[in-house]
Amino acid sequence: MGASWRSPRPPPRSTGRCGSWHGVRAEGSTSGFAAGDVVVAEDDRFGLTVVEAARLCAAAGPGVGLATRAAVEVAGGDVEASPSDQLELKGLGSVEAVPIGPMLVRRPTAPTTVRPRLGAILVTDLVNSTRLVAPLSREGAEALRRSHFGILRGVSDRHRGREIANLGDGLVLEFASVTSAVEAAMAMHRGLTRHNRRADVELVVRTSVAAGELSGLDQWDEPPLARSLALQELAGAGEIVLDELALRLTSDRAREAVESRPEHPEARLVRWKHTHLVPLPTQMAAPQRVGFAGRETEMEVFAKAWGAVVAGTSKAVVVSGEAGIGKSRLSKEVALGVFEAGGVVLHGRCGEELAIPYQPFVQALEHLIAHLPEPVLAQYVEQYGGALAQIVPELHRRIVIAAENPSPGVDGRLALFEAIAGLLKVVAGLEPSVLVLEDLHWADPGTTLLLKHLVRSINDTPLMIVGNFRPVALDEHHPLAATLADLRGEQNIERIVLTGLDEAGVVGMVTEAAGHELDHDAIALAGRIQHECGGNPFMVNEILLHLVETQGVVHTDGGWKLATGSEPLRIPASVREVISQRIARLGEITQSVLRTAAVIGMVFDFDVLLAISRHDEDDVLDALDDAVAAALLWDPSDFDGRFSFGHAVFQKTLYEELGPTRRARTHRQIAEHLESSAQVRPAELARHWSAAGAVGDRVKVCEYAQLAGEAALGELAYEAAASHFRTALETVDLGDESTRIDLLLHLGGAQRAGGMAAFTSTFQQAAALAHD
Repeated sequence: MGASWRSPRPPPRSTGRCGSWHGVRAEGSTSGFAAGDVVVAEDDRFGLTVVEAARLCAAAGPGVGLATRAAVEVAGGDVEASPSDQLELKGLGSVEAVPIGPMLVRRPTAPTTVRPRLGAILVTDLVNSTRLVAPLSREGAEALRRSHFGILRGVSDRHRGREIANLGDGLVLEFASVTSAVEAAMAMHRGLTRHNRRADVELVVRTSVAAGELSGLDQWDEPPLARSLALQELAGAGEIVLDELALRLTSDRAREAVESRPEHPEARLVRWKHTHLVPLPTQMAAPQRVGFAGRETEMEVFAKAWGAVVAGTSKAVVVSGEAGIGKSRLSKEVALGVFEAGGVVLHGRCGEELAIPYQPFVQALEHLIAHLPEPVLAQYVEQYGGALAQIVPELHRRIVIAAENPSPGVDGRLALFEAIAGLLKVVAGLEPSVLVLEDLHWADPGTTLLLKHLVRSINDTPLMIVGNFRPVALDEHHPLAATLADLRGEQNIERIVLTGLDEAGVVGMVTEAAGHELDHDAIALAGRIQHECGGNPFMVNEILLHLVETQGVVHTDGGWKLATGSEPLRIPASVREVISQRIARLGEITQSVLRTAAVIGMVFDFDVLLAISRHDEDDVLDALDDAVAAALLWDPSDFDGRFSFGHAVFQKTLYEELGPTRRARTHRQIAEHLESSAQVRPAELARHWSAAGAVGDRVKVCEYAQLAGEAALGELAYEAAASHFRTALETVDLGDESTRIDLLLHLGGAQRAGGMAAFTSTFQQAAALAHD
């Protein structure tokens, strides 16, 4: 009869390097335990030691044990051994084996005082471990062992587990809470799932969790430990089982995933699933009105780059093209593919209205910190400190951080950049990740410096950075232009220049929108649209919406058809014309509300819009609903009181439809409302007071610009601070020499801290003014 192999309960883990002892016995043989007990030096090598032990069992006679020489050397006085003998073991070569007497185990001396504590014991077991390593070489088995235990121990460390013993093909771990143990078990399964997606040999474990009072002696007959070991018999491959007490003590979130096992009332099964480490950002989750078509060549570039990332190498891909050419859509398609493959997606966008320091990185990191498990954040802060909290205060709310005084100047900013790079490394080490940075043509200098730092400093990390920008918005003085020039020689960066879709691509877009194959007339229409707009996907989409809304195409039982009539089908000549016609069909109140919103900005708060609108709340809400339905606005699913225009072209068109006087007065209304709100935003107030022009207030522009500069200094965004101080200098009263000197000193300080050579000239101006 063939033998099935299972490790019995091991004695406590030794304090020596080799770890725990293992006995392996043949079960189901005709003579019970005729093969005898075998002891091997474990040394964490589950593959080799289990196979050696099993084969030594087969070589031993009834009642006789064999051990490897290494086992005897480690055991010292714990075993009695006779002279060595050479045994030829198939597949392993010559292994030195020693006949031994009964296995004796020394228990550790108990401390004089032990305080019992409530805790949870997690036991893991690698399924089919012997079969997995049998065909592997010694080196292959060792590599597999490192992967297996590396994943398990990494999860245990992040969840503050304590390793009690190594079972050869699994671990015995103690946790201070049942919730930590259950979450660690889920994280282990997810980690192994990620490993299996890119590994030749799949690793699957069974896990069990039992709760109760622990003496602290790590004795194998302690009830929670004994129950967890017994529960292993009830766990299947890839399953987590709990005892009844663990079920009662775990969190509601974990309890929701638990179901009963009628055949084993003493155990509960946790139904876990491969949830993502971080959820998809809401901007990436927004539905698309038109499907993705074309871009086969560009997607091949991304596929190759992502393949390198999964293999452990960082990559950066920079996408450029005119407005509406599909940069964001392409980036989103890539990000969705990464997310579906189990990776982490981070997203940030630069804004035109405000040069917020590190804006896209702050957005991405806020989402990351809000959703990362607390043990991961704790491990990150322990390694990298709390410098990141300077620009992402959410870190303080998630975890306790020791007070730090940031170093001024270049050194302080380097520490911040290293902290940001460190968090991205930690996350990418758990899951291959992609960071999407949009509209970099509006980036502040600090953002471009950070981008350059990340591209150059993050190398052997599975992270892909995707950035997009409009080249027409760059001149030789733009910070992004200098950054791209500096990165030209880097090997890990790819560049993609997007042009319009060809006729086949536009046919694909129209087919996706129609939901069926196109007839001859519809294909001809798609060709005409491509010719008129040069294959610009945004324009194609807007023309299609225009034709539907104006009955140029109609929906019948057979699908979309061209309308029949005496007048030829007219296609608008420009994006501005299309958008203006769409807005005109929404009604006067909706148009008025949207124009006011456009003055607030690309992203606007509902409360601010309501406060300055001439319409009541119901009318404003109805207008916003109509705009969302018309795809002019985007309403995030996790509504936080903010709306966003679907594209910058929408906001710009609506803004320019207002006359100069109306725009200026609306800016003033916004500034006055923001001043009265609880949260003062200096940079935004300075922008609105400045844009108010003749009806504005130069004193307030100066005041808020100075406050914005001081805030940027606190965030180590020295270039942004210098820009704000220059704005303040441009608006300060010429006769106010004291304020002018103060602003020059602030400007010089920001320039010196940021390594800008102009600081000398600025300080000289301040000195000359003070001397006069």
